[in-house]
Amino acid sequence: MGFREDVAARIDADTKIKIEEMNKAVIVNKQAVIDQILELVYDIKPELHKNFKATANKE
Repeated sequence: MGFREDVAARIDADTKIKIEEMNKAVIVNKQAVIDQILELVYDIKPELHKNFKATANKE
């Protein structure tokens, strides 16, 4: 049973390290990602679809 417990402990330790690294990456990159998303949202250029065909409304 000792071997399995050692493997489980190593997996838990590796998992904690990876989660800490991910959390640090989030802290470092969070604002840049938010800025990029907002830039895309605010940069709206209305244009007609390439398949749009204007039709005259005859009454």
